[in-house]
Amino acid sequence: MFYISYATFVLRFPELKTFSKISDYKQNHSNCDIVINKPVVFMKLDQGENMYHHMCDFLNLYMSLHVNGSIAFDRDFIIVNWYWLKRDYVDFFTDSWQVFTEHPIVYLRDWFGKRVCIRNAIFSLLPRMIQGIYYNTQLGEECVGTGLVKSFSQFFLHRLKIEEDKRSANKPIRVTYLTRRSYNSGIRQQMYRRVMNDDELIDVIRQTPGVRVQVVEFKRDEMTFLDQLILMRNTDIFIAVHGAGLTHLLFLPDGAVVFELYDCESICFRDLARLRGLRHLTWLDSSKMTKHKRTNNTNYENNYRYYDFTFDKDEFRRLFLKAASLFSQATAVHNEL
Repeated sequence: MFYISYATFVLRFPELKTFSKISDYKQNHSNCDIVINKPVVFMKLDQGENMYHHMCDFLNLYMSLHVNGSIAFDRDFIIVNWYWLKRDYVDFFTDSWQVFTEHPIVYLRDWFGKRVCIRNAIFSLLPRMIQGIYYNTQLGEECVGTGLVKSFSQFFLHRLKIEEDKRSANKPIRVTYLTRRSYNSGIRQQMYRRVMNDDELIDVIRQTPGVRVQVVEFKRDEMTFLDQLILMRNTDIFIAVHGAGLTHLLFLPDGAVVFELYDCESICFRDLARLRGLRHLTWLDSSKMTKHKRTNNTNYENNYRYYDFTFDKDEFRRLFLKAASLFSQATAVHNEL
């Protein structure tokens, strides 16, 4: 039997409208080339090369298992990627699938020309569905800290056996600074949003008493995704310019602070931090930063995602100290409780 939500059905209708009922059908190897007795989840994935988009896939899968209720959270079900193109699907976060299933991911194209019989299947909520969660969420200003996103984060980390190190009150504030200075995503496109005075800003952090900073680039060939999550789980202040790498904030510990150096006039990571229940800071005074245009494409003239930036170090110091104060306040409240 197939279970499908109304919103998911509307967005899949062009593909499902040719489906028809078979009378006097019996599920056996005489009628089927492949018989699957384990539960099956069909997923349309967003973009496997981009963490922001791909985590939306995983969150919607997590929600689908809760909402539908016909499949247990026991990893003993099959996930089918609704992907039929000849070129391989690129997925930079394959370690994430073990959170949900112990079976290899199946691609729809693997079944071309075959009659596949499935006893129990659901269609996962779509990552970009209209008024969906995470990607197209219409978030009210009063909405901060949803149990759904927090439980997703805890579930994800628990399944990967990633824990936060115990820390005493006198330990330094753990800062992770994500740089893009020589980053190569592997998607074969020009890199934008580089911070031209990275070293100057990092020196400001290092000169601040009671702080320990780690500078990272999250290159896939140098740091596995699991190691990235371990670092995030042990970060108190996460600093990065607008980009998919900020999605790591989902796995920060409670009380952590997100300092998005510049949001490029987009609220997506501010809202994601709010959904996760974390404080978020970003640069507001444009007179204390310089934007360096990186493209001659007139369509991107006012799209600051295609620029590089230089930040005033004194304003950076002010904002960093504010982030440190917010973290300390949260820690004090937690210790009192």
